[in-house]
Amino acid sequence: MKIILKEINLRLRQENRIQKYKQNISSDVFFDGKSTCLSSEKLLTLETVSQDDQPFYIKIMTDAYQVNLDSLIKKQESMTLKMASLVDHVWLKVDDNGAITTLCNHSSIKEKWSILKKELEQEYSGDAFEVYGLGITKKLNNSSKLIEDFMQPRLFGLFWHNLFGVYTNDDEVQKEKVIVLNNCVNHIPIVINEAVHCKDINTSKDTVAFQIRGRLNTNDTLIHKINNHFMRLGGAAKNNFELKTYEGDFEFSIATGLLKHATLSIETAFGNVYSKKDHFAIRSMS
Repeated sequence: MKIILKEINLRLRQENRIQKYKQNISSDVFFDGKSTCLSSEKLLTLETVSQDDQPFYIKIMTDAYQVNLDSLIKKQESMTLKMASLVDHVWLKVDDNGAITTLCNHSSIKEKWSILKKELEQEYSGDAFEVYGLGITKKLNNSSKLIEDFMQPRLFGLFWHNLFGVYTNDDEVQKEKVIVLNNCVNHIPIVINEAVHCKDINTSKDTVAFQIRGRLNTNDTLIHKINNHFMRLGGAAKNNFELKTYEGDFEFSIATGLLKHATLSIETAFGNVYSKKDHFAIRSMS
C-alpha cells in the first residue's frame, strides 16, 4: 500500500470569483446503416457569489454557442440554438459540496419559453409540434427536472460531477457512486455504477486530479425498455444494449474547488445495429 501523504476535503470555498470556460461536445451515432455527427462549442462564464453563513449562488452565462449538425439533421440547427437560449443565463443556489439545491431564476426561464413558444408556433404547426411544446412546458414548470438536466454532462454537470468530498492519494482507495444519464436512448435513462480514483493531490500546483470509470447498472426495467425499443425497430433479439466505454478525467483547484478541466467519453451499442460515441470536454480559459 502506498503511504498516505495527504488527505484533502474538496469543496467550494467561500469567496466571490469569476471563471471563463470553453465547453466542447461531439456525438457520433450509427443506426440502421446511417451515420450522423454533431458537435458544439460553448463559451461560458461561471460566477460564484458567496454570503456569510449562506449557501453559494452560482451564475452560469453562455457567452457564445455554436453547433454543427450533420446534413441529415441540419434542419434542427435553428431549433437547437433557440431552445438553448432558454438556459443561456442560469442562477443556481449550490451547497458547499457542489450540489444544486435551487434554480433561482426559474420564473425567468419559464417566461422566456412563453415568448419563444409563440414565436415557434408561427413556424411550426401540427400534432407533432403540439406534443413537443406540451412536453417542454411540462419540464420547464418542474424546477427539480430542470436541475436534473443541469447536472447532465451536456449542460453543466461537468463543473462538479458529484466529485466533492474527502480524498486520499492512496492508490488502493477508490470511491463508488451512482450516476443517471438522462435521455440515453429514446428518452430512456441509464444508470452507471461509477468508480472514482484520486490520481494526484498536488498542493504545490493547487490541483487534485481524478480518474473515473463506469459500468452499466443492469436495471432490468430500463435496459429491458431499451432492448425492446431496438427490437421494435428490427434489431435481433439475441443482442443486448451495452455500455462499451465510460471513462473520464477531472482536475479541480484545491484553493477554490472550481473545475480546471474535465473530459468524459461514453460509448453505447446494440449489436451491430446501433452505436453512439459521446465526448464531453470543458476547460478553464485562464
